[in-house]
Amino acid sequence: MIRIGLLLFVVFTAFDSFYLLPWARIPGVFNFSDLGLLGILGALLVQLGLTSSDRVREMFRQPEVWLALVYLVIVLMQVSLAGLNYRQSVVNGVVAARHQFYYLSLPLVYLCIRSLGEFRLFLKLLSLVACAVFALALVNYFVAPIFTHRYAEGHHTRMGVVRGFIPGMALIGFAAVWEAAQWVGGYQRGWAVSARGLWLFAAHFFRQTRSRLVAITLVWVALLLVHRRFGLLVLLAGVFSVAALVAEMTLEENLMVGLFTSTAEDIGEVEGTWNARLQQLEVVWHEFQDHPILGSGATILRITEGTEGTANRAANALAHKADLGYPSMLKAYGLVGLLWLVGFLSVMGVRAYRAWQSGNALERCLALFCLAYLLFVGISGLTINHFMFSEGILMLCIVGALVASLRQTQSRRLPNEAGHAS
Repeated sequence: MIRIGLLLFVVFTAFDSFYLLPWARIPGVFNFSDLGLLGILGALLVQLGLTSSDRVREMFRQPEVWLALVYLVIVLMQVSLAGLNYRQSVVNGVVAARHQFYYLSLPLVYLCIRSLGEFRLFLKLLSLVACAVFALALVNYFVAPIFTHRYAEGHHTRMGVVRGFIPGMALIGFAAVWEAAQWVGGYQRGWAVSARGLWLFAAHFFRQTRSRLVAITLVWVALLLVHRRFGLLVLLAGVFSVAALVAEMTLEENLMVGLFTSTAEDIGEVEGTWNARLQQLEVVWHEFQDHPILGSGATILRITEGTEGTANRAANALAHKADLGYPSMLKAYGLVGLLWLVGFLSVMGVRAYRAWQSGNALERCLALFCLAYLLFVGISGLTINHFMFSEGILMLCIVGALVASLRQTQSRRLPNEAGHAS
C-alpha cells in the first residue's frame, strides 16, 4: 500500500493538487507539479535500488519503457536545438521542458505495482478520486469557490451556461473509461460501478469540453457494440433522449444536444474555438515546413517577459502547446516526433489487443480498458494534448505500465502452462 500511496501522491502533484491549495500554481515561480516530478525522480531511484534485479531486467525488456526513454532523448535534443536556433540557455531549456520528464512515471508505475490485482486496486482508487473531484467541482460552482484556479468561478459561456471549472479532467476521462470497461465488459456490474461511470460521464457534460465529450461518448458506444450490449445501449440512448427532451422544454439552450451540434457548426462555419485552432494549425504548418525532421526547439522556449513585442508574440505562438494534440507533436518534434507517437500508441494498442485475446477475466478487463483509453486518446487527441503536459503524460504512462505488466504476466504463465500440458 505504501507504493500505491506514493503513486497517488504523484497523481495529486501532477494535477497541481487539483487547485485545492492556494500556492498550487504561481506563474513563473512554482508549480505543484514540479514537486511531483522530483517525487518521480527520487522514487524511481529508490525503487531501482530496492527492487529485485530480475524485475528490473523484466522492466527493461518492455518496449513501452524504451519508447518512453527514447522520447526523453528527443526532448533533450530539443534543448540543444533551442540553444542553436533561439540562443536559449541549456538551463532555461531544461526548465521549460521539465514536465516532459513525467514520462519517467512509466517505469516507476511498473516497478511500484507488482501484480494485476494491485493495478485493479490502483485504478479503483483513481476512480474514487475522480468522483470526489467532480463532487467538489459542483460545490465550487453552486455553493462557494473552493479551488484556487483563476477560472474557479467559471469562465466563458457556452449554450447559455457559464462553463464550470473541473480540475483534473484528464483523470476524470481516464476513470470514466475504466468504469465503462468494467461495467460493459462484464467483469464487475454492480450498481456502484455503473453509478461511478454515469457520474463521471456527467462530468463531461458539466465541463462542456466538446472534444472530450465526443470522445467519451464514442468510446462508450464502441464498448457496448463490441460486447453486443444492445439492450443497455438502447436503454442509455432512451435515458439520454428523455433528458434531452426535458432540457429542451425547461432550458433556453439545450445543453445536452447543443454541445454536439455546436461542434459540427463551428467546424463547418470555421467559428468559435475551431477558428482559433485553425490559426494555430497555420503556425504548426509553417514551423513544420521550416524544420520538418526534428523541429527547432521552439516548443520549449521559456517566455519570461511580457508579450507586447511582435517577436515575443511569435515566440509565444511557437511555444504554445495547448488546444492541439497531434499537430503540437508535429510542430515540436517534426516527423521524428510523429513517428514516435504513432509507434508508442501502436505498440501499446497491439500488445493490449493480444492481452485481451489470450487473457483470463481480469486480464481481459484490464486490456479492454487499455484499448478503450487509447481509443479515447486517439479521438480527442486532435485538440487535446495528452502527450506534452504532466497530467496527460501520467495517464498515458499508467496505461503503458499496465500493458507491460499484462504482457509480462502472460509471458510468465506460458511456461507453466506448457509444463502442465506435458
